[in-house]
Amino acid sequence: MLRPCAVRWLLRRNRKFRQRSEGPRVVFTSTPFRCEPNVRYSLGPLWKMESSTSMGSAKITSEQVAWTGKWLRVDNTTYVDPKGIQRSWESVKRTTRIPQSTIDGVQMIAVLKRTQHDDCLVLVKQFRPPLGCYTLEFPAGLLNSGESVESAALRELQEETGFVAEVTSVSPAALCLEPGICSSADKIVCVLINGDDPANIRPQQQLGEVAVCGCRAGSHP
Repeated sequence: MLRPCAVRWLLRRNRKFRQRSEGPRVVFTSTPFRCEPNVRYSLGPLWKMESSTSMGSAKITSEQVAWTGKWLRVDNTTYVDPKGIQRSWESVKRTTRIPQSTIDGVQMIAVLKRTQHDDCLVLVKQFRPPLGCYTLEFPAGLLNSGESVESAALRELQEETGFVAEVTSVSPAALCLEPGICSSADKIVCVLINGDDPANIRPQQQLGEVAVCGCRAGSHP
């Protein structure tokens, strides 16, 4: 189970993204900062990923589909590294990404505020077949065609937790959680849940046929 201290540590780690190169620090708050073209941000190593132009001649030369499933596909990617050496890589990509979109979905940091109660983070518990166990996660979901990031976040939060909320901030750039394996990228959306709202007194999940979730709360720093 994710302890409150672990949640606080995760939030502190996720607030700041330090750059390898010279320049201003990238801060994960509502304060805007300059986003460079063709740059994504990784929550894995917590480093900003440099664009191909700033790293020299590194580039992808070809991609061949090795396998395609309902939700995912595996590509054999050939690329040239910064030293000019041709290499190959196995890459996983979602088949559900909307054309022309730079992201696949959204992940929500949902803070529940109630009178005479401590503020809480709302997490979801569900069984994940790749891990073979239950996990505690931020509510998340995929972006639908024609849907804004904010609308997707509020829809997915209500489906998975039953809570009605309002968006307070959205990460300015796409965030990649496993950049060494897949191209999946999400926006992080901070939302505020008014626990005193009658709609949130007895929230009812609106789940589809795939996920079965349970809500857990951890202390919010």
